[in-house]
Amino acid sequence: MMNRRHFLASAVLLAAAPAKAAQVLGTGRIIPGDRDKILSRAADTPVEQIPNFRRLMRDIISELGRTAHKRDMQILVRNAPELLIKEKIEGFWEEQREPGQDHLALGDVFEDYLNAIDGMVVDGLYCGHDSYGVQTGPTAAKPLHQAVSVLQQAKRQVFAVDYAKDQQAVADIRKAAAGEKVVSYVDQEGDMSLSAVPRDRPAAENPNHVLKLADARNWLPSLQGDKFSNRQAWIDALKPTSFDLLVIDPFWRKESFVKADIDALKTKPFGSRRLVFARLPVGLAAPQRWYWKKEWQTDPPAFLKQPLPDDPNLWLVDYWNDDWKALLGKYFTGLTALGFDGFMIDSADAFISLEEIYPID
Repeated sequence: MMNRRHFLASAVLLAAAPAKAAQVLGTGRIIPGDRDKILSRAADTPVEQIPNFRRLMRDIISELGRTAHKRDMQILVRNAPELLIKEKIEGFWEEQREPGQDHLALGDVFEDYLNAIDGMVVDGLYCGHDSYGVQTGPTAAKPLHQAVSVLQQAKRQVFAVDYAKDQQAVADIRKAAAGEKVVSYVDQEGDMSLSAVPRDRPAAENPNHVLKLADARNWLPSLQGDKFSNRQAWIDALKPTSFDLLVIDPFWRKESFVKADIDALKTKPFGSRRLVFARLPVGLAAPQRWYWKKEWQTDPPAFLKQPLPDDPNLWLVDYWNDDWKALLGKYFTGLTALGFDGFMIDSADAFISLEEIYPID
């Protein structure tokens, strides 16, 4: 593997590559560029040293899912349809690294991975995939809707978060989601940070108990609490909402939620039960997390690669590194003890950036 100095140099070289590069948003969501394009190798890393980044991510999420299921918890994965349905890039890697072995055909479903998850969160399924308020184009939408179809055929739930302010666009998104039986949330704040807690009642409000994802008729992702003065203010904003599923980041700045907070959020205002999920990032590290050590800024551990260009508070990691996986295990165990009903695996699409850093030609 290349050293950090070479890593930075290769990133510059990749910027000049003819293929459309992935876009990294400030929230850490990674938007693929040319999804099936095999980039020319910009770094001097031999193909035999380049791992299958998708398989490594798939293995980690599958293990987390199996562990969650043993504890009667549920797992959502945010985006990364490439982990579910085999694409050209992975097939090309197998041709180069594992010729003659049995592999899935392009377009086939990774069944073990599918069995380990309970659903998916899709950003910009209808609007806002690339830019706020812009209808998602057919090229970007196709793999997303293919994943939706596979998940629904397997009786998994799909949650979409779209980004639009225009009220006609909002109505059109909700109509499309209802037609496709997707549980919809439309962010109307304009910055794609998913930091707002709406005061209005959710569309498709549901008075019934919700004990599993299949029962949810609406949902709220509340992934940043910085706009609130303290942790309690964030909780006080979330409690009176009547959403069936709350997906929250378990930290207000560097302060963790406690079990009493999660217990308080599990009941909707009319007394029925709802689900509360924790966001669990697996492909990116951040200084506000409990595991971060001050000395990492100048002497980072081996699994930290570099900060994201658009947000220096998010670091790309070698997520298959044993030390990082040990931290994820502690993270998982700690959140389980807080009483969450499940997890939303975030930054699962970090492999996209790694494929651009170590492309196969």
